[in-house]
Amino acid sequence: MIAGARALLVDLRAHLRDNVPVQGASFACDREVAQKLALTVGAGVAAQTDYQRLKYFADDLYVRDLTGLNDRRIAHTVVADPVRWGKLDLLDAANTAPDVLVLGHHIGIHETPMGPHPLNEVFAKPELYNDYFGYTIAPVYIDALTAK
Repeated sequence: MIAGARALLVDLRAHLRDNVPVQGASFACDREVAQKLALTVGAGVAAQTDYQRLKYFADDLYVRDLTGLNDRRIAHTVVADPVRWGKLDLLDAANTAPDVLVLGHHIGIHETPMGPHPLNEVFAKPELYNDYFGYTIAPVYIDALTAK
């Protein structure tokens, strides 16, 4: 049994070594995006749902975590249901009008870039939204999120 556990640990270490980006170079793209957003936003507000690398790579940028981790107003919002993944309210996020809104997404590389599609088209077409973000969005939020 111990030999089997050791073999499993060796396999796990090899998997992590080969598949988990643990070097700074692995995050070059994240760093570049964060730094460019910081230059674009300046002293403004970037609001983010998840995938929190933005703040890590642009420490001077004010990043509002829309799930309530670093925003007292969101954190103290009373909700009826148990809080599982934070207190994200996309309509509230849109109404606070951050300079940049970074929505969570699939982690992966797409063959087709999202750039050519206007954001309201991505939100209106479930096949695009599911492909780029991994979940759908209620129609009531589309106008608020694409107004700015």
